[in-house]
Amino acid sequence: MFTQSGQVFLPIEQAGSAHALSTLVVRTKVDPLKFVDEIRRQVYRLNPNQPVSRIATLESQVADFTAEPRFAMLLLIAFAAIALVLGTVGIYGVTSHWVAQRTNEIGIRMAMGADEGHVLSMVLGQSLMLAIAGVTVGLAGALALTRFLEGMIYGLTTTDPATFFAVALILGFASVAAAFIPARRATRMDLTKALRCE
Repeated sequence: MFTQSGQVFLPIEQAGSAHALSTLVVRTKVDPLKFVDEIRRQVYRLNPNQPVSRIATLESQVADFTAEPRFAMLLLIAFAAIALVLGTVGIYGVTSHWVAQRTNEIGIRMAMGADEGHVLSMVLGQSLMLAIAGVTVGLAGALALTRFLEGMIYGLTTTDPATFFAVALILGFASVAAAFIPARRATRMDLTKALRCE
């Protein structure tokens, strides 16, 4: 029963005919929808003028209540996934361009005895340094903006260390994966073409 000052829960016997029941909560150990007819009969037995409508489980009520925030979270996840893909493609492009610009230098290093592992670690190390700088700036920005997300996060603090660590790990892995193909290509270049490249 709703009052001007809030909400009051009363046993059905105490509600009487003077107060129309607004909500009846029934707790069961099995599927509650099996008891719908019996609940209706008991309510009509106590008060024949009391209509029984909008019967729903607590799970469906919670799902209805959280539908809008859940949709907003799904949109944010979709946008984050798109941003991750675009960032990975961008890192791939930048690394490919960097390798193309330093083809002559890589060729000289390989001619002087640098093995594939050295070239691979050089290219990946350069990309990883940029990724670490980007993740550091991103995490600092995320920490600064956490207060705007407090109302949208349930069950986690806005400064949850596991979440920040997982995000940094995913971004670092994506950066290395994006840089790996150009780095691998750099180790397999033709030395004669690389040395002639200006």
